[in-house]
Amino acid sequence: MLIICVSAWSHDKRQALEFVENQSQWNENVLFRAGLPNGGSVYLEENGFTFAFLSAEEFSKLHDLQFATVEESNGN
Repeated sequence: MLIICVSAWSHDKRQALEFVENQSQWNENVLFRAGLPNGGSVYLEENGFTFAFLSAEEFSKLHDLQFATVEESNGN
């Protein structure tokens, strides 16, 4: 049996990692996923973990979409 205990601590609660249990929304080897403050993710697996990061260009596009008006986000 594998028991995973993960603790994420930060002075700033907005920076704390929130892990979401995999309920078939990701590959079956993933147990939990947490979003990272830089736009990436960390996936906890049975025998390890995987980090996924966005390129600077992808991160910039997401940032721009976050603050775009409805017309801008629809390409109008």
